[in-house]
Amino acid sequence: MYGAGKEGNIFSAKGLKEAEEKLKIANMSKEEYKGYQRYLDNLRYQESIAETLKFEAEEEVRKSEKTEIAKNLKGNNLPIKIIAEATGLFEEEIEYL
Repeated sequence: MYGAGKEGNIFSAKGLKEAEEKLKIANMSKEEYKGYQRYLDNLRYQESIAETLKFEAEEEVRKSEKTEIAKNLKGNNLPIKIIAEATGLFEEEIEYL
């Protein structure tokens, strides 16, 4: 006996949903297809922005961690040149801490 799939369909074969989506796309008018492509472009653009923001946030955290380490080393009177080598920060940055 056949049972209904998750969505209430009798047919629930693997990959059926993807095939259905491709069929919908293939049956779109030119205008619908252009709109669909704009929608996909917008999704890719939003994903790119999200990835960029994530990368920038991670960079900011790393920079903050290096700055804290440099402050601690400077507080222990280590030479600025050594602190710069250890943290990757510029000597000028460390001097202002």
